[in-house]
Amino acid sequence: MGVGWNFSFIGGSVLLTTCYKTSEKDKTQTANNLVTMIFAAISGIMSGIILFSLGWDVLNYIGVFFSIIGFLIVLLIN
Repeated sequence: MGVGWNFSFIGGSVLLTTCYKTSEKDKTQTANNLVTMIFAAISGIMSGIILFSLGWDVLNYIGVFFSIIGFLIVLLIN
């Protein structure tokens, strides 16, 4: 999980640098980091809520579901 997070965060940050002008660098990086950390916090909180209310099995099924969706999106894009 940590390696996947690292590659996606670094890869996304590198791709982001190709999408803005030099004068927009600070605001764009700040907005990107803010949105990324908000979603990381929400997903962490939600996983804890799901774990304690529905159990470990349901949390794993949800994780597999989103992994399959991500895999399909990658296949469709390429």
